[in-house]
Amino acid sequence: MMKYIAIVQSVDGKISKYLDFDKKADAEKHVEIHGGFVFDNNREVPTAHIVVDWDNQTASAKAQKQIDDELVQKESDNRSRAAAAEAKRPSRELQRRGLNVLFSLAKKLDATITVERFMTELENETTNEPITSEMFTDYIARNT
Repeated sequence: MMKYIAIVQSVDGKISKYLDFDKKADAEKHVEIHGGFVFDNNREVPTAHIVVDWDNQTASAKAQKQIDDELVQKESDNRSRAAAAEAKRPSRELQRRGLNVLFSLAKKLDATITVERFMTELENETTNEPITSEMFTDYIARNT
């Protein structure tokens, strides 16, 4: 990140179009040609944390505490979304119970040994891959 930002466009108080420069004169020249204004970014704050007031042609960097709080909140939101997605996925135990119907059918088809082997392999499996009826039918096809 460079020390001077030529802010050319903003939307809802956020920078949407810019170019950064090492020298203020270069940034000012860019603004003369393309419009906008120059922001002196001494703290070298990422553009996502700069608040723009386009009407007054000013910008200000958020306080470091506010930036840190936003990052913590974003991380917390990401963890919450991941936990919610995990909660929606049925547990392996529920999946096994759901496959019991298939197992009973297989037993009726005299594939009892195959079903027992499949269950044993499921117990030994360490992945979190969802169990599907296709897995079971493929297993039966391979092992009968």
